[in-house]
Amino acid sequence: MKKFLELDTPVIGDGAIGEYLYSLGLPKDRLACEAVLINPDLVLQVHREYVEAGSQFILTNTFDANPVKLSKRGIEYLTAEINTKAVELARKAGGKLVGGSIGPLGRRLTYPYTAVDKAELIEDYKPQVEALITAGIDIVFVETQVDPLETTAIVECVREIDPDIPIAILFTFDRNMRTLTGMTPEDVVSFAHKLGAYAVGVNHSVSPLQVLEIGRRMLRYTDLPVILEPNSGEPIVTEGKIVYPDAVEHFAQFGLTAVELGASVIGGCCGTRPAGIRELVNLIREGRKPSIVVEWQPIEEDIIREEVKVRSQLKHDIEHRCARLVELLPPKSGALQPLIHKVNMFKEAGATAVSIVDSPMGKVRIAPYIAGLYIKEHTDVEVVVHFALRDRSLTRVQSDLVGMFSVGLCNVLIVAGDPPELGDYPQATAVYDLTTEEAIKLANLIREGRDLAGNKLTPAVDAYIGATINFVDELNTIVTKVHHRMEYGADFFVTQPIYEPNIIKALLDKLPDVKIVAGMMAFRNKTMVYHMANEVPGVKIPEWIITKVDSLTDKELPKFSIELIHRIMEELTPYVHGFYFIAVNPDMLTELLH
Repeated sequence: MKKFLELDTPVIGDGAIGEYLYSLGLPKDRLACEAVLINPDLVLQVHREYVEAGSQFILTNTFDANPVKLSKRGIEYLTAEINTKAVELARKAGGKLVGGSIGPLGRRLTYPYTAVDKAELIEDYKPQVEALITAGIDIVFVETQVDPLETTAIVECVREIDPDIPIAILFTFDRNMRTLTGMTPEDVVSFAHKLGAYAVGVNHSVSPLQVLEIGRRMLRYTDLPVILEPNSGEPIVTEGKIVYPDAVEHFAQFGLTAVELGASVIGGCCGTRPAGIRELVNLIREGRKPSIVVEWQPIEEDIIREEVKVRSQLKHDIEHRCARLVELLPPKSGALQPLIHKVNMFKEAGATAVSIVDSPMGKVRIAPYIAGLYIKEHTDVEVVVHFALRDRSLTRVQSDLVGMFSVGLCNVLIVAGDPPELGDYPQATAVYDLTTEEAIKLANLIREGRDLAGNKLTPAVDAYIGATINFVDELNTIVTKVHHRMEYGADFFVTQPIYEPNIIKALLDKLPDVKIVAGMMAFRNKTMVYHMANEVPGVKIPEWIITKVDSLTDKELPKFSIELIHRIMEELTPYVHGFYFIAVNPDMLTELLH
């Protein structure tokens, strides 16, 4: 059998560390690695439990001990101390080998289409890598990887510090046997070979059964030691806690099958406890044969194969410089019928499309794509759906966009979303898995019929992707941001309310090809004017307008406001591709458009 460092294989690894510590009472507001300082006795106890159960190979409690993750707790200065202490505790527990665990940085993925400075990634990892190697680990254990660029950065960082230390590379896989970036087990093996890894493998993932199948495939394509360390099974959330199956016998049977396959290291990840390791070791000593003979079956992919025949009228209107969009708030209640009356009135007033906002100011309203679908089914008015990133994980972004495009909601305006602190539930958690630029790129992939990993999802659709422009930054910064968003796939841009046309002209001087839909917002009263001028970042109201407003009464203001919007629209019409009306009623819209 293959050798793993100096031990005869199979080498028995340990099980969960961080997840186990949390189950034993480590506060959830702490990173798992902090336990080596705040409760080193507990960490030592866990390591010793595994050693006493039969683990020969112990991993340090440093999966999250990189300065990027630690900086979120304000303790990045403790990086070296935490990693050094973790190696000391692992050694003290008595395992024959100690691996230095290194996980992802915990920030956004460096998606295939995102430009990332690898040198910066290397510098991010360097403090952790230096501390682990200096403390005397036997092997660098690069685990639970999802992003090949980050993995490459770790390996290059290690090689810069110690060219000879062995490195193991382990990726995690989804149900369909692919990593998040679309790599197959065979791809991971090839990738590990290119990086000069000592060993390759899989950890975390879905379950022991799945990991066995991944192991089979890896072992066919490599003579490197293969490491198999699955979760105990699929987790559930109960009473706010993540709970994994406690299937000791099943884990032990997995281990026996892994031995028979030829895996060099067999251990566990989340949900695996010392009892599972002990049972496996006992069965191996007894010479038991495995009973697991089933093979993992990936989920049948439900691909939409019929052509999605959707065409964006908005695209036509913007390209012909005649778009007139009106912003529309979805209701707070389930009463959608009144929307239809308002939408039809907007159409009669001259609107070419309605733009449905996504819980502005963090206030709870009906989801904009539900309201949009209802409008689409009951009117012939074009719909633009706002797509706020505040409430969407990476998975949700993809599934929502696929769903919207598939039912014909093909116009999307991607926005960051107002923070929850402004809304009904200030204690709510914002997600922000993606930046606006990343979401634009992802939307562009999906309209081409591909997901993040490049897998086919649905036929390409004639979706039309919008983004926003605000004028908080100086002009060159705005130009750079808009240019990048255009490169990533944004087709048109909606601005904040415009009261100074020269702002738009200056932008177009730098980026003449950008399609701008200029925001128009009439004043309802003096308070609104002062609020917009002084309390809304990026909105610029010239001093002459403020002076004029000061001289008017609230009754006189609407007339002046409509005349002002007419003047701005007349001046901007040769430059922009349409106008976007905010907080306007049908009567006022009629006046503005005629």
